[in-house]
Order: sequence, then C-alpha cells, then structure tokens
Amino acid sequence: MIHNRSIIYLYSIWTVENMINPEVPFLKIQYPDGREQNYPLVSKTEETIIRIGRLDHNDIVLQPDPEERVSRTHCYILQKGNQGFWWVVDEGSANGTWIRHPGGSDQDVRLQGDKGVRLHHEALILIYSSSETLPFKLTFWDEKDSTKKPQPESFLEYNLSQSKLFVVTGDNRYPIKLTPLQRKMVDYMAEQNHQNLGEPTLCKHPDLIQAIWGDDPTKLNGDVANLICRLQKEITDNHNKINNVFETLRNEGYVFNVKLVY
Repeated sequence: MIHNRSIIYLYSIWTVENMINPEVPFLKIQYPDGREQNYPLVSKTEETIIRIGRLDHNDIVLQPDPEERVSRTHCYILQKGNQGFWWVVDEGSANGTWIRHPGGSDQDVRLQGDKGVRLHHEALILIYSSSETLPFKLTFWDEKDSTKKPQPESFLEYNLSQSKLFVVTGDNRYPIKLTPLQRKMVDYMAEQNHQNLGEPTLCKHPDLIQAIWGDDPTKLNGDVANLICRLQKEITDNHNKINNVFETLRNEGYVFNVKLVY
C-alpha cells in the first residue's frame, strides 16, 4: 500500500498533473492480494527518490509480506539525466529486484549496482514476497517514452553468393552501389571473414593491393586507404547510424565489420 501520510498529497498531485499533462509517468502497482493502485512519478527536483520496501517509512509500502522477503527498503525509483529518464536501483535487497521489459527476459537489477536499470514504457518490476504467492508487480507507464518502440539497429550485410552489399534496418535492405575496384576489395575482405568462420579478420596491405590491382607496382598503402575512405564516407553519409565499417590497424591493414549471408 502507499504510505498513509502521502495519500491526500499524492492524489492532489495526480489530479493537477493530469489536468496539465495526461501523460505523466506513473507506476501501476498490483499487490498479491489483488489490489491495484497507481503511483504518479512526479519529480520536483533532480534528487527526487521514490523508495519502495516493506516498512512504513517508504513512499511505496509493499504489504502484506508475512515471510518478510521484501527488504525494509528494497529498491528505489529516481529520475536522472537531463532527458528525464527514470531508473530503478536495488537497495541491496536479499531477494532481488527483477525487471522485465516487453519482449525480454527477467533481469536482476542487483547486478547493475548503483547504476540501476533504465525504465522503458511498460517495463514490469517484480518483487517476490513469498514462494507461495504472486509477486508485487509495478508496471512503469510513460506514454511519452520514445523508446517504447525501439528503432532497429542498422548493420552492414554482404551476400557472398550474390556479391552484393546491403545496409539492413529492420525489415528494410538498402543496396550499396560499388565501383569495380570497391567490389574487388569488398569481395576479398568478405571472403577472408568467411574463411575465419564469419568473424571479421585482418586483411593486410600487400594482400589488399594484390586483390584489387594485381601486380601493379605503382599501388601503395595510401591507395587502399583512399578506396576505404570513399566507401566508408558513402555508407556513413547515407546511413549515418553505421560507423566503423572498416577498422584500421595502423601499419598493418583493415578489418571489415560486416554480417555475412550465403
């Protein structure tokens, strides 16, 4: 239950905040005995901490807890960072604070120490009070959270059978047009990764020169560098989330960071 001293104050905050902004973040608390309650997350200062535990001095009191498996102060919620993100931090509890983000597995918040775990929209905090009953469930609700539908991470993909390079973002695949010299270079570097069980591997300067230009004695390490830089720039300019496609090992060569498909 929520501490009695705070009920009227919290209700007034909840009402006023909803009149101004109906999307104020809150915790939806579900108790093992079937009760439900909403707790608004109203941060008045940068140091606002909402404590959660078994004893009455906490802002959110988790009772009944006949086996005392919930710690006196079990965990706390706080807002940190200039973007207004909320975090949950375990307070050294005996039985742990667990968090489950939508589509993910349970994570032990204790493992993150004082850093805690950032809360995303509909994240579920689980605190177990008994081996025989359901846990306390605290669902973080923030309609404004831009991460509730995470943007897919882009990556580079090379199709060995088709000799084609793509940028992949979610379900979308964007082909990268290669010049003849770039194609020779990419083909060679991808093949070296393939021979290394798909793991990015070092391609040395002499081998790259041979693969791209054959026995041309006029070609130097700088020619490879220029070719690498132009392709990296083309990828970055059009897909700025993809960086470090080519990792430079000074005086040795380059590593091609790409996912291979067959």
